[in-house]
Amino acid sequence: MNVVAICDGVPINAIERTTNYEDMVGQARFQDLRVVEAPEDCEFKLTPPTAESGVQAKDASNGKVITTSYSIPKGLAEAGSMVTGSPFSTLVAKTMEKEGQVYTPDIVKDVLVNMGFDQSTELNGLDFTEFLLDTESVIERFGASDAALATKFIATANVASDVIAANPDASPESISVAAKSITEEVIAKNPHYPKASAGSDDVIYVEISEEATKNVVEQVEKDIAEGKPVDQIKPTVPTIPEAKPGKPIKPEPQPGDGTGATGGN
Repeated sequence: MNVVAICDGVPINAIERTTNYEDMVGQARFQDLRVVEAPEDCEFKLTPPTAESGVQAKDASNGKVITTSYSIPKGLAEAGSMVTGSPFSTLVAKTMEKEGQVYTPDIVKDVLVNMGFDQSTELNGLDFTEFLLDTESVIERFGASDAALATKFIATANVASDVIAANPDASPESISVAAKSITEEVIAKNPHYPKASAGSDDVIYVEISEEATKNVVEQVEKDIAEGKPVDQIKPTVPTIPEAKPGKPIKPEPQPGDGTGATGGN
């Protein structure tokens, strides 16, 4: 993924694309001091390589090609720590832009609730800022104590990524509700997602077509326009395709010592 920080309106490129190096999978690094010393003053944009480049961005956990652009909102990143570009951070950034708001953890909570997570049970005790900063580690902790909740987070992220890619200009609410409805069907069909079955080490992924996501988003947008509360919207979801076998990508050795400050994706 190509990564750009936008600090006070000035775009600053990472010194490399997100990598697949050992202990740095999915990370990008910045050397510019405006990013290194005050990342909270920057927003970040992650975009997949163009088709003409001949390079593909892939999810290291399953080999799925990434075609989605992600955003990290201004006010989230912290000096000296990682920050994650994900469907969750993207929807938070979209919400902030739509509402003209600055970052607060409550925005994360509202996005997750719209995506189908129960505030009083599934989100109880969750540090929302930590969740956005290091999404993978937080979900891994859920996996150790609540496998079903970890499955829900992973499936929601995968589905939301497909929905965002096909509907980049849709409202954050319509994307969230569409992702929620599709994810429910994905999990019904693949209850141990992203594992192929209980106890299996084989990973899978589901690819939701552009046509299917647009169909669901259009239904949701219509209901929202008619004033229906988002928690009461139940769109009809097309048949979920069969899961594909994942092919995790083995990290590569780091070249040399590596220099410069480490940012995050």
